[in-house]
Amino acid sequence: MNLISIYIYMDIKFIKELGSGGNGTAYLVKRGNEKLVYKLERMDVFDEDKPLQSEYYRQVDFNKNIAVHHPDKFLVLKSQGIIIDCEYVHPKHEEFMKHFGKERKRRYVRKNSQPNCYFLLYSPYLDGSFVHVRNRIHKSPKLFLDFMYQIISSINIMRKKGYSQNDYGPNNIMYKKIGNKYQWYLIDYGNICHKKFPISELDKDIRGKISYCLDLFQFVITCCFNRDSINKFIKKYNLKQFNNSELRKNIKKESEYKEIIKHIPSSTKKELFDEIVLFIVKILYPFVFFKCAGVPEKIYKKYKNKQLYPELLVYCLKHHTDKSYISILNKIKKLSL
Repeated sequence: MNLISIYIYMDIKFIKELGSGGNGTAYLVKRGNEKLVYKLERMDVFDEDKPLQSEYYRQVDFNKNIAVHHPDKFLVLKSQGIIIDCEYVHPKHEEFMKHFGKERKRRYVRKNSQPNCYFLLYSPYLDGSFVHVRNRIHKSPKLFLDFMYQIISSINIMRKKGYSQNDYGPNNIMYKKIGNKYQWYLIDYGNICHKKFPISELDKDIRGKISYCLDLFQFVITCCFNRDSINKFIKKYNLKQFNNSELRKNIKKESEYKEIIKHIPSSTKKELFDEIVLFIVKILYPFVFFKCAGVPEKIYKKYKNKQLYPELLVYCLKHHTDKSYISILNKIKKLSL
């Protein structure tokens, strides 16, 4: 069955393509007067006796157990299904085949060689992504705290039920504009994880590259940390590319190191320890960061840290392994008063 046949069958009208990622394509469609998002991609290999190996069935499971109960925080499925002998061809096939690395290309080829597809029809259609308003959010204490509160509330909801979203790129957090406020949504559940899910081919591909159940950590370093502040300074003074391995060695020699490691939970995995150290230095001690990177003092003393609520971010990192994030949410509430 081709895409046009599906649209006719579901009584939906194609408006435009919204974008194509490594897995599939999202389209804006209309059913009656309602705008919806139609996601289409190939069904990856899975054991039919273990349906929760499949990204498709995992997303349906997440919708049933989480999304439908919190439609103000997550996209909700209006319809879904499997398309046998699907005629879908990924619009960016040539581009991905040229630019994907070996492992990513192998996964892409495997998935797009399968005969069947699945579709997911989501509501609501949102106004934009975090990437579009990142600068505005990072400049406004009020908007920044509200952004953190809403997303960490969503992460906490998932955490209580054992789910982890695992993909906090700035395009996977979207908003609905309501007056001067933003209602924030987590989207794209293709990497959703739960301990009840049997190991899939996708898990084998990305486990080790993505540490599961580190949603809060990912969110803080990806969307709350103001990397533009440091990056613009690096560009302005034409500073050389920093060697992270050397940076970490140098940081351990600094007097601040003993204070830094107090912010790291004892349950932190060894492979994540140094990464958290590096982010804490960037957030709280940017002068130490530049000094350890070999930047002359006369230059790094000119740096102005534009990070909002750095202590709050470090508090989040310190408590990212907690079973519940109520203490973090309460701290944000107090700061918002």
